[in-house]
Parts: sequence; C-alpha cells; structure tokens
Amino acid sequence: MNSGRGNATATDVVEDIAADSKARTVTAVRASRLKAIAAADAAIPILRKQGLVRIDGVLSSNLASELLRYCNGAVDDALTAVRSGSVRATDILAPHLLSGNQYEKRHDVKLALEPPVCIALCKVLESLASTYSTLLGEDCELFELSAIAADPGTPSQVLHLDFPHTAAGEIFCLVAFIALHPLEPTMGPTFFAPGSHDSAFRDRMEAAWHPVHGDAQTRASLMRTQPLCRPLLNAGDLVLMDSALWHAGAANVSTARRTLLHVSFARRGGCPSGRSSSLLHPLRGKHFLNEAAKWTAVRFDPAIMYEWACMRPAEE
Repeated sequence: MNSGRGNATATDVVEDIAADSKARTVTAVRASRLKAIAAADAAIPILRKQGLVRIDGVLSSNLASELLRYCNGAVDDALTAVRSGSVRATDILAPHLLSGNQYEKRHDVKLALEPPVCIALCKVLESLASTYSTLLGEDCELFELSAIAADPGTPSQVLHLDFPHTAAGEIFCLVAFIALHPLEPTMGPTFFAPGSHDSAFRDRMEAAWHPVHGDAQTRASLMRTQPLCRPLLNAGDLVLMDSALWHAGAANVSTARRTLLHVSFARRGGCPSGRSSSLLHPLRGKHFLNEAAKWTAVRFDPAIMYEWACMRPAEE
C-alpha cells in the first residue's frame, strides 16, 4: 500500500512531531517502518532494540472502514449504556480512564469476538503470529481487545508504560495500536519513546523516583529530554509496542474522533497481581495463540468475509 509518505518498505522514516505540548522540548526520532508482508522476519530485532515497530497495510482499507463503523458504534453504545445505568462502567470500559482528566473524553471500550473483530485478528495474526510466538511463547494469550477513542477536546496523557517486563527481564506483553482512519497531527496521535523499554532506561527511572535519592528536577529532566516519535498512520497500519515502552496519547485539538483498534497478547498466566486489562471478563484466560484458528473462526457468508478482509480499492 502506498501511504502517501514514502514507500512502505523496511526503511526508517522520520515522523513529524507537532508542537502541541509547550511544557517540553520534543526531539523527533526515527520509527522503523515495515510492509505487512515483511513483518514476520524483520519485526523481532527492531522490537528488541527500539521497543516498537510500525507495520503498514495489515488491514485492507475496506476492513478498516468497516471496523471504524463497528468500533465507533461500540463506543457510543457503551457510553449510552453506562450513562443510563444499565451496565457497570468497569464491565465494558477500561478502569484506568474512568477518573482523572481523561474521563468522558478518552474511552477504552472492551470488544466482543464478533465477525469484523475476528477478521481483523486473523489479518493481524497473518503478519504477527510468528513474532508473538517467538517473543511471548506459542501459548501466549489474548490479553486486551478494545476500541480506543479520543473525542475532540481530549487532553494529552502523561508518558507512561502499560506493563513492565517480567522479573526475568523478558517481554510480558506486545500491544498493537491499529489505525482505522488516517491519523492527522491535530487528532492527538500517540507519542512513543523509542528505547525506553530497556533496562538502562528503567534503572534511570527507578533512580529518579527513589524515595531518598530521587528528586523532582531529575524526574522532569529525564522525561523532558527523552526523544519521541509520533507515527501518523493510515487506515490499516499499526504500531506494535513492547508494553514496557513509555508512551502517551496527545491532545485531540481537531473536530473529529480518533479511533484505534487495540489488541495485545501476553505471556500465558503472567498478568501482574492486582492489574487489570482491557478485555471482557468472559474472554480472559481462554484464548491462546496456538488455538487461534478455533476462536477467530467466523460463521457467516464467506462472500462478506472476502469483501472485508481481501478486497482493496483499485488505487491501492
């Protein structure tokens, strides 16, 4: 797929970074970019070194468009149900966005394994199954499945990580953020701090937050000077991220909602104690990579599956 920003090959591209945060000096860095067909062989060393990789063309534009309608509908339905009191917020919304300045603006809605979502998972696994298997084990489990939406006026997040590495220093979880429409700079696309997943950065962070020797100035300096990239994805492109990488959603200053499909796989049974994930409770601990052919199967008109998953407009 031609993204309009250069050839979709395994070359490095510089992602522009908008000055939408006056509190820090942002240094632009390169994000490695792959075509979906080349992801299996090339993604692993990039993930180990940088903590993230951009992969273009994982979903067709038709499938991305269908998922956009589905996910926006799921977000709207979930918010209506929560506000009416017909369902508990924590049953269908990720709890970490139910308080603070992100509340009512940034939404993380847990999704069911319904046809368009299953088809998207099949396409993701076509590109990334061997990556998940190598880095997380062939029995790694579906850990998160949700639609993330940032409505107009959503404020920026602080830099954070989702889940740290295991005690043995291994990757615990790989997170995919899949664009369902072209991401414009004003929509608040996610900033990533390449390399911030490694042990050296973690040691500096722990020292800066040490209760005796750490101090606010050191913490502020460490985060302010960390180079960032901000991939401006097209519909169907994704960023695959080590869950220990520091990142943050930017402010949405546009007039449009930004919507992503959010999928992660994690080491089987390895969720840190007391932590929850963006996954419906009935799906937890039941869906493993080496059994994906069973639980991603869709039982409906094959012609519809072909249209969603395979067809591409002539200009692509």
